[in-house]
Amino acid sequence: MNRNGGPRYPWAEYLQVVALREQSLRTPPVPLGATDEEIAHHEERLGRRLPPSYRQFLEVANGWRGTVVLPPLLHLCQLGWTRDVDPALGESWGPARESRPTVPDEEYFVYGPEQDCIHLRCEYIPDTLRIAQYIEGQTLMLNPHVITPDGEWEVWDFAIWYPGAHRYRSFWEYMTRILGKPRPELKVPSLPDRG
Repeated sequence: MNRNGGPRYPWAEYLQVVALREQSLRTPPVPLGATDEEIAHHEERLGRRLPPSYRQFLEVANGWRGTVVLPPLLHLCQLGWTRDVDPALGESWGPARESRPTVPDEEYFVYGPEQDCIHLRCEYIPDTLRIAQYIEGQTLMLNPHVITPDGEWEVWDFAIWYPGAHRYRSFWEYMTRILGKPRPELKVPSLPDRG
């Protein structure tokens, strides 16, 4: 458990395992994490508290050059809302706000292999938080419109080769799906199912 009573994610151990496993791919070492004060300062700048698994990641690694399958993650001072850091993306994908979501809940709230990445609520794009560089047509965004009961924000893997975005219930879920599951001896919290 972390200070706020939520799950504690084993980022330091997990990233060390990933770095060792990916050594042949020249994965860079894990950078120093941000302090609580730095994170709080940037949360104030952004006007929102960051989701727990991403916030805890930043405590261990404030930015990361990533791997072959992961775009470089931004440093805290580089985080920004898509509407501000990439207005063209927000305007081209984010249609005028409507009173109802463009995709019904029963199609939208599907995660894992059954998910169809075309079921994307484009109206959310301007409000997403960009957390990765836009490299070779791919970036990562946190979606504050979809928050789990324990405060996790939905993560979007947005790339030009998808007809939409692959979505994950949390940053932890995204990282462990893309980079591989952690070793069994790491204590990993489970996410509640959204149903």
